[in-house]
Amino acid sequence: MAALLQVVSPVLRASSETEFRDAASWLISAAYRRREARNFRVFDPIFLPPFTRRAFMTSQHRGTSKVFLGKFLHPEPQLARLGLTAAHIPCYADRDDVLEQVTPHLTPGRGAELGNWPQRRFAALCLAMMVSGARTWDEAAEELGLPPLAASRRKPPRNLLVTDLLAFREGLIMLGSRLVERGLVDYRARRAALTDLAEMPAGDWAGRPSATRQHRERHPDRSRVFAAAWIWSELTGGRYDESPAWAALTDPNAPVVTSMGSRRHYSKFYSSWQHDQGPARRDWFRSWGARYLEARNCPGALR
Repeated sequence: MAALLQVVSPVLRASSETEFRDAASWLISAAYRRREARNFRVFDPIFLPPFTRRAFMTSQHRGTSKVFLGKFLHPEPQLARLGLTAAHIPCYADRDDVLEQVTPHLTPGRGAELGNWPQRRFAALCLAMMVSGARTWDEAAEELGLPPLAASRRKPPRNLLVTDLLAFREGLIMLGSRLVERGLVDYRARRAALTDLAEMPAGDWAGRPSATRQHRERHPDRSRVFAAAWIWSELTGGRYDESPAWAALTDPNAPVVTSMGSRRHYSKFYSSWQHDQGPARRDWFRSWGARYLEARNCPGALR
């Protein structure tokens, strides 16, 4: 009940029809969603009180079942008291946390993998709204400090809808609480510190542990770029193809790596390379990344 009152308080405090319509926009959208449901065919705005009916009929959301979450994901005092900020949110929320707290309240679309990358990015953006006051997806992306390469992934897929707004918000609060429980990490500072990591230095790469399939490691220059992309992904909670190393590799003015042929095949080669990295090599990468961060005054336990 407390959560419900917190959500509807801007609606209850509205002092004019315009303010009411603006504050109640998410409720109006939710009403349209119910109107389209099979068992709510009898819903008709004519049964609403005049004040509410005018807001309903003049809302910018009239005729659409989509909820503008920017109205619903207002700052959460509980997370603020815990010290969580947008800087502490990774580019993509933890997959297991998303599967448990977020996915059950979404309609991801036919054939979509549960806990996939779009759902994890969606959860991170929503959480950023709740701790920063951002009102649009672009503002939330800026709060997260997403790299330019991620611009096309800033907005959720069109077929990703929330089925239960209150439960969804509670799931996001739990998501943020877990970040605090595990120890706050300044991911924004990490992304800034790793901005110039386009490849692992050749001297450091020479001291790496053996891979699981040594006979396949025939292109050390390519592997050093892949290693930098993997480290960025691991330390920021992002995707390898949003890393500075990947941006440099796929830049239109960068020379094509002849050993990989077309740029379309780069991701395939990366996946194969990543599969060959055993536990010892991955631990070494993490340790190297921690030293890299410390050298740039960005310490912190790895998680």
